[in-house]
Amino acid sequence: MPHIYVKNMTVPEVSQLSLKTTPLLATAIACPPDWLVFHQSENSSFVCGEPCTQLMVIVDVFWFKRAQAVQDQVATILTEQIKMLHGRDSAEVTIVFHPLENDGYYEDGKHF
Repeated sequence: MPHIYVKNMTVPEVSQLSLKTTPLLATAIACPPDWLVFHQSENSSFVCGEPCTQLMVIVDVFWFKRAQAVQDQVATILTEQIKMLHGRDSAEVTIVFHPLENDGYYEDGKHF
């Protein structure tokens, strides 16, 4: 926890993103690096009314709510690293944060 779901990047790209961002995110969030879990979601097709020419990467972050400054820092880290992987102007990056309640998150059958 946090769980980070990445859409429209390959498994090798998400692995590379994980390697580059885990130390930065762990520092920003103030959590151990092994709490960060990256998931590569199935690639999606986007319809923009006409053929989309720009890569659209969507990142869903499921976590216990943090301060706005921490959330902003996490969004910046993920966006910058994704753009570095794909070239500064070649990807549009959307980050969506999904705050979880402690009593709704279970690990090994126990809620937090």
